[in-house]
Amino acid sequence: MLTDNEQQELREQSEYGHKAQAVHEFLADFLLNQRAQVINRLETDSFDKAEDLVNPIIYLRTLRLFELEVEKFISLGEIAERKLNEDGE
Repeated sequence: MLTDNEQQELREQSEYGHKAQAVHEFLADFLLNQRAQVINRLETDSFDKAEDLVNPIIYLRTLRLFELEVEKFISLGEIAERKLNEDGE
């Protein structure tokens, strides 16, 4: 049996996960578009120095890290919801 504090924390995590899921639905298209633009730039622009490639690569990695963070919150919300459902049975 979960304590009131544990239940409240799980409810908050679950709600945060639902919000993250809603954001992810919009974000998926945005991230795909951003990645396509960067890859197109990498394929078509001329880069005089290797250092010029650093910013686009960092941007791609930042997009991925951001996406992973959103996915983490979705997963944590799903886990919290399952725990709440198990406790309610």
